[in-house]
Amino acid sequence: MTFRGRLLRHTSKLLEETKKETALAVSTPDGPVVLHLGGMDMEEHEAMRPAYELARQTLELA
Repeated sequence: MTFRGRLLRHTSKLLEETKKETALAVSTPDGPVVLHLGGMDMEEHEAMRPAYELARQTLELA
């Protein structure tokens, strides 16, 4: 099963910087599930991305 996520970039007015966020929403019989990857900055986001990709690739609807 293939799920698609969306890479978002936004500028924090508080921090005055642009950072990446990635999110994936899946509809399930019990309601929507959102998998979100943020991070304090782009470096942290990229460091955590392998865990997000593993979760996305192994996601199954029961």
